[in-house]
Amino acid sequence: MNIQNREIERRFLVNEMPANVVSTLEIQQTYLDCTLSVWTNRVDETPQLTLKNISDECKSLIMSIEISDRRIFKSLSSLLKQSVALTIRVRIIDSKAVLTIKGPAKKGQIGKPEIEFAIDSEIGEDLITKFHTGEVVRKTRHIIPYDFDPALKWEVDVFHDNNDGLVTVEIEIPTEDFNVSIPTWVGKEITHDYRYANSNLAQHPFNTWE
Repeated sequence: MNIQNREIERRFLVNEMPANVVSTLEIQQTYLDCTLSVWTNRVDETPQLTLKNISDECKSLIMSIEISDRRIFKSLSSLLKQSVALTIRVRIIDSKAVLTIKGPAKKGQIGKPEIEFAIDSEIGEDLITKFHTGEVVRKTRHIIPYDFDPALKWEVDVFHDNNDGLVTVEIEIPTEDFNVSIPTWVGKEITHDYRYANSNLAQHPFNTWE
């Protein structure tokens, strides 16, 4: 489980694959075409996160997920009140499922409000089947140590399928003005280039770009 106020990360292309990989993950993720609501009737009742499909073909499709941790319920309720422009992602990492809800960054900033928590893998697969929009993005993630702070790490993503040939790296940082030391294997910064956002790669894969 990860409940946080903001995710602040910088993203880059990769000049060459670094040698000091410490771990590797297989990831598939997709983005959901749905609206969200959270509710509970009583103090002692388990809160529910409800997802409703908003596509023309299946407006009646509804799915609910129990939220056993009330911290998640409170954070979701707050985020839903703040923004309607949410990005909803399901990610499967080595057979474990994670649901992420992100809000938009404020003008001139890169940090985004984010709530992320584990869900049952079968629920994750069901969400992908029923609510996904665009393609499923598949990638292999390589974890690289950040030399100047053991709390930070580089995450190199090697994309597959219709995004084959694209290799990016990102680093999550504690503050907007954190000074990142860039190694030689890291290339052009793409933090503000929406084409490289995973949500865009699901709709407009890398190999379809002109």
